[in-house]
Amino acid sequence: MKSRNHIFRLLATFSATIALAFASLAWAGPASAASQNFENAGLRDGYKLVCCSSDKANPVWLEQFANASWSVYHRGDTNGHSIVQMQSADRPAAGCLDSHGNSAGGQVWVQACNSGDYQLWEVFHVSDSSQSYVVFKSRGAYTKQGKHLCIAGLKNGGIREGIVLKTCNVNDVWQRFF
Repeated sequence: MKSRNHIFRLLATFSATIALAFASLAWAGPASAASQNFENAGLRDGYKLVCCSSDKANPVWLEQFANASWSVYHRGDTNGHSIVQMQSADRPAAGCLDSHGNSAGGQVWVQACNSGDYQLWEVFHVSDSSQSYVVFKSRGAYTKQGKHLCIAGLKNGGIREGIVLKTCNVNDVWQRFF
């Protein structure tokens, strides 16, 4: 009887291990993704979220008339909002959008994709009388640091503009993308 119970426990452990392995593959695997580009509402005039100039970790920026796109992967839901991970569709080897554990004013990066919270973004849908927008809140800043930090444009006065993390405010046009 002992050996039979032992075999059942081994089988249960083996089954749980296999299920966990498949669950992690589902997370890391290439789920279907919508390829999108994101223009900043504060700058308008074609300023889009751009990945990087190489396949290495780099800060992201807004660039006028750029043709940059992002593969957006749905990773779950919380409080009625989608949780997404965004990978550069133009330079997939460069990685995914990452809040990099920064504070307000810190840069947003593209780094090798992983399953960490700093690469997850809670999506808020906002609209006014003329347009619908999305605001991206760092899931990692919230779950790891208790901070409400969102991606925001930063005007420098050139063809290439900055991206930083700011305390979330869905009414701030610099945090809105369409």
